[in-house]
Amino acid sequence: KYWEEGYEKGCEKCANNLGTLYFAGNKKEKDLIKAISLFEYSSKKGNTDAMLNLGKIFLSLGDKKKALELFKKASED
Repeated sequence: KYWEEGYEKGCEKCANNLGTLYFAGNKKEKDLIKAISLFEYSSKKGNTDAMLNLGKIFLSLGDKKKALELFKKASED
């Protein structure tokens, strides 16, 4: 609940944490599309944890190029 409220107010950390819940299906119904959307939002705001989470998803989906771009960006921030 709090992470949803924070996300609605623009908190990138809340978006990342909420994305983690949707990705894992923990306290939220598992929703990969919603998780990716939340991680992308948070990443664009500079959250390195979200960049890593998103990179892991792309790596698991076989998109090594996109994953490496995200890992590199996270390491530079």
